[in-house]
Amino acid sequence: MKKLLCLALLAALLMALLMAGAALAEAVPCEARETLPGPSNEALATLSATGFVSEKPGAIRVLYALTNDCGLALTRITFNVTYLDAYGEALRDPIQIVKGYLEAPLPAGETAAFEHSHYFEGAEQTAGIAIEPVLAETELDLKSWNPVRPNRLLLDFCNDPDFSAHFENLEENPPVALVIRRDEQPEIVIDDPEAILAELQSLRDMRIGEESDVTVTDSASYYAFTMADGEEWGVSFEAPGLFYWHGRVYEVLREE
Repeated sequence: MKKLLCLALLAALLMALLMAGAALAEAVPCEARETLPGPSNEALATLSATGFVSEKPGAIRVLYALTNDCGLALTRITFNVTYLDAYGEALRDPIQIVKGYLEAPLPAGETAAFEHSHYFEGAEQTAGIAIEPVLAETELDLKSWNPVRPNRLLLDFCNDPDFSAHFENLEENPPVALVIRRDEQPEIVIDDPEAILAELQSLRDMRIGEESDVTVTDSASYYAFTMADGEEWGVSFEAPGLFYWHGRVYEVLREE
């Protein structure tokens, strides 16, 4: 019995040491730096990936620094990140990241640090980071959104005529293509009209609740629709059960 107890204590101590070592893992420095353009392609901000750390197999955490280089407060940035191996080859397809500062816009001239984690097979092989700038938005780009109406079906919840218009006249003007991505799974491309309409109906039947304080940075899902005239629009989820709407996250209650 004493021998078993000693073995159990030794195993617990070893586990604690391993966890402590993971928690103390130091970030590998990197120098990926890009300028983020505004809607008119003017330089608005500088984004740097300052380091990364893999604390367990299949996981990678990247440290970023964002500097506001313009005279207006930043409200949101969008960029793509690619994880590279020791030979400079991409370990997976680029991942798009949207970082919002709607609640507290980043003032002109200031720098903010943030982190993003992703989980995928081979993430621990990351040896470098590449950033592709997409867009930086300021307080001037904010639209005056109608207030949401919680505990209602999707269209009633959003309370946005422009968004609802995408779900109208579907027999005359249906989307011609749909790309679905759930979590970190590969994209699914659908071009069958009946299947696309079924997905649209499923979205309409979702009931959206109150705002959630849950934040998930590595499990985004989206439905990206393409219309016959080339217009693209979509519906985003920060994670299963969390609907993303204008920088905030709301609980998906159920489908009717």
